[in-house]
Amino acid sequence: MKKFFFDKDITGHHLEYIHHLYMGMVEDHDVQYVFAIPESFQEERDKYHWPKADNIQFDFLTSKELDAASNKSLIKSAWRNAMLVKKKINAHRPDTIFLIDLMAYLPFILFILPSNLKISGIIYHIYLYKWKQMNWLRKAKSVIIYWLLSHTRAIDKVFILNDNSATLCFNKLYKTECFAFLPDPFNEIDYEPKNIREELGIANDSRVFLHFGGLAKRKGTLTVLEAINEIPQEQREKMTLVFAGKVYPDIHDTFYRVTEQLKNTIRIIIYDIFCSNELIADLCYTADYLLAPYESEAQSSGVISYAAYYNKPVIGPSHGLLGKIIRRNNLGIALKSITPRTLAKAMESAEPYLIETAYKEKMRKEHFVERILHP
Repeated sequence: MKKFFFDKDITGHHLEYIHHLYMGMVEDHDVQYVFAIPESFQEERDKYHWPKADNIQFDFLTSKELDAASNKSLIKSAWRNAMLVKKKINAHRPDTIFLIDLMAYLPFILFILPSNLKISGIIYHIYLYKWKQMNWLRKAKSVIIYWLLSHTRAIDKVFILNDNSATLCFNKLYKTECFAFLPDPFNEIDYEPKNIREELGIANDSRVFLHFGGLAKRKGTLTVLEAINEIPQEQREKMTLVFAGKVYPDIHDTFYRVTEQLKNTIRIIIYDIFCSNELIADLCYTADYLLAPYESEAQSSGVISYAAYYNKPVIGPSHGLLGKIIRRNNLGIALKSITPRTLAKAMESAEPYLIETAYKEKMRKEHFVERILHP
């Protein structure tokens, strides 16, 4: 049997997921696997160990192919992405295909591939959490897409990331069994983290707030900075704010303008880089709180897995999927609304403590790999 895995992105969690799957495939000697992923993987692969495996091959997507598939129109982009997948399918003739980000190819991928090819993939954004805010057109589009997923023979499994209740709801609503729960895996590495307060020049009595990952408006990065202006100066002097991750273009200029204004009122440390797994481990181990004031209500976040693994509380929303996970698993402070003022109040009153939760056992990467490779 030959199984085909396609992903047009290699940043962030995409690389992590591919590595988790690769390590599971190494032991699957009776199955041939093909990864079709961007050629930029060659520049990123040193971040992980990739043992040699004769049953796994790579077909690298060139910059030219990816540029040709991209478009500002989501519909046109989905069509071109689907056609790129078809091109690779014709070259490899697999028995199954797995799309790391299924929505990027819908609905066209359901109609243009060979009828005997089984399709599976991951859905990250769960429209149920945004239903009240959606207009009728977006509601209709979402319902049609999910109806097609549940009534198209080519679909094998549609994995809903980190939300078992939504999985059950979709199966009941669309009278199917194709939707399946997929845990959001924690990227556990063979490394002993250390406290780097002294290395960073942070006083022992300073409360350390860590905001990491891709730094963007939708991640609430600017909300974090705006919250600092709501905190009295005497409180700021007892805090350290750490930003770790690439600053996205949408906020780059504003981010650096505001941090420059704030730097004399609060200690701010910035790692505007693609952070290594070891650095993130050290920062999480050192921090007192992890900040996740995300704007999106409809998806999970890997930050909460880090919070659970290192027993550090997270400050995030109480609403949406992320809020539900924080509340149900006692992962920290869940705010009814995310504003600079509410975040500032939470940071002011946040005393360091360690959380206790069974959440990290649910998010083991072995569970993630097993569900995808052996559904």
